[in-house]
Amino acid sequence: MKIAVASEGLEVAPYFEGCTNYNCFIVENGTITNYRNLPNQAFPNGKDVAVLSGLGIDTIIVGRISKRSMGFLKGQDFTVFPGARGGAKEAVEAYITTTFMACDESCDEH
Repeated sequence: MKIAVASEGLEVAPYFEGCTNYNCFIVENGTITNYRNLPNQAFPNGKDVAVLSGLGIDTIIVGRISKRSMGFLKGQDFTVFPGARGGAKEAVEAYITTTFMACDESCDEH
């Protein structure tokens, strides 16, 4: 499994649409086995999403996200988990240990 966390540095970004980078993790057998930081190039027309897809990312963890962006990502076959806070690595660890509590896609508060 490959997971990207919309981030600001090593922390989950408050808003997906304003993230500065993606912390990308490879998870095998419930353990993080590899990591890379991918700057958000702010490509137009969803090209950043195409880059993530090209890397094999299938899951995106975010803080807040607009309904439009959520729909776009789901339409590109990503699984999206909104409502994350804190460190990107900790968010992934919570996700893989099933302790991550995602909110629904229309959430405004976490």
